[in-house]
Amino acid sequence: MKFSSALLLLTSAVLGVGPSSGSYPVTTHSIKSILSQSPDSSMPDTMRAISLESLDAITDLTMGMQQQKIRPITISTIRTQGEPQYFEVGTTLTLEPDVSTVPQPINSIRWRYGTNLAVDWDSSSSTYYGSFRGRITLDPLTLRLDINRLTLADSGQFSLETNHGTVGTHEVKVIKPPPTPRIKAQPLVCEFPCALKCTADTQDLGPFSYEWKKDEGEWTEGDVLKNISSSDTPEKFSCRLKTPVRTSEASIAKDNPLYKPPDGLTFGDIFGIRIGIFCVVAVIAVITVISLVKCRPGDGELGK
Repeated sequence: MKFSSALLLLTSAVLGVGPSSGSYPVTTHSIKSILSQSPDSSMPDTMRAISLESLDAITDLTMGMQQQKIRPITISTIRTQGEPQYFEVGTTLTLEPDVSTVPQPINSIRWRYGTNLAVDWDSSSSTYYGSFRGRITLDPLTLRLDINRLTLADSGQFSLETNHGTVGTHEVKVIKPPPTPRIKAQPLVCEFPCALKCTADTQDLGPFSYEWKKDEGEWTEGDVLKNISSSDTPEKFSCRLKTPVRTSEASIAKDNPLYKPPDGLTFGDIFGIRIGIFCVVAVIAVITVISLVKCRPGDGELGK
């Protein structure tokens, strides 16, 4: 059916599929020629004439839609900055997208914190919102955002929008600075087996790791517990914490309780000897006091 063929050609032109896409372009002439060929017994002349007139308008609309479809459209790609970016409490957050990749001209800039506005800029004014007032600055030329005096509550997703759409997002994590740890022996009087524990307040540090050092050797990654044995030769152990931002100060070096100096005694042995000596001295002192009390002249004898 000629009329059906014409409608099929129009549909394929609108959808961009079928014979109209590719090497067989849809034109007003090509559609009309289908209806103008040998008479179709199933279509009266009057209907064919009406159809030809209607096709003029339909074809013009179709051509306009085709032109719109092939017209280049600029779409801003959302660029997520991969892994979260970590910042410490009290420091300055800086987010600086690559302005060379952002469509121009830029007439408006919006930085969002989650779904809420942090700053809204256009050529006439800038508006800052919420807890960011007084702490935030925006450079409209580079799109750079700075937030001073960061708090734990500033953790979240920051996204940049311009008049061309969303440019990119940044996942920000604000963490505490790592404290200086200290080392404890477990148990307190260390005998084999024995372990040293690197202790510190690790809340709100984000992902962190422990590092250990033997004497003046290299730092190596480890766990919160450092298991030691009589075969460990270092005299002292140190530990520290490492966060995505920086490394803490090292702990005060802890004596290896199982260390054997040249005389063959371990620190544990020396500690035990000291305790023994202290106990002996204490017993002698008690006996001396008791003896003195017994030997003291009585009150009656003093009165004679």
